[in-house]
Amino acid sequence: MGTYGNGLLSYAEGTWRRLDESAGLPSLFVTDLAASPSYGGDAFWIGTDGGGLALHREGRVERVDLATQLTSGAVYEILETTSDQGARAVWLGTRNNGLIRMSRGYWRSFQPYPETPDVPVAAILQTREPAGGTTLWLGTDGYGLAAWRDGAWRDTTPSPARSATTA
Repeated sequence: MGTYGNGLLSYAEGTWRRLDESAGLPSLFVTDLAASPSYGGDAFWIGTDGGGLALHREGRVERVDLATQLTSGAVYEILETTSDQGARAVWLGTRNNGLIRMSRGYWRSFQPYPETPDVPVAAILQTREPAGGTTLWLGTDGYGLAAWRDGAWRDTTPSPARSATTA
């Protein structure tokens, strides 16, 4: 269980265990936890506010270096996906750096609204289309709902909701 200020808590065999910075956690402010099928077993991603991203696997926490991609250190949302061709990717919704994707060991930033860089991304969801393919949905803080489909971003916020654009 992630906490905002108390690190990560786990419960096993009747005992609570706390993971903090001494265990490798990059920040005590945990904002998201997401399964990591690509690493298998009980591996999962840890998003933090101020410390960026970490991976918990084989009982250890490993900090993930995002270099200049994540200037604020705030990861709000994590989603690991697999494309129809089998390529795996990790998507990060951030506070001040838009959307970041890691695929094949490389990190890349995406801006769903190019005219407004560094949109806060608070939610990520991937859906499969009935005719094939996928859509990546982004809920933003203050900019509405965006969708990546067929190689392009689309603003899908309904017209009546444009005045209240947090999705």
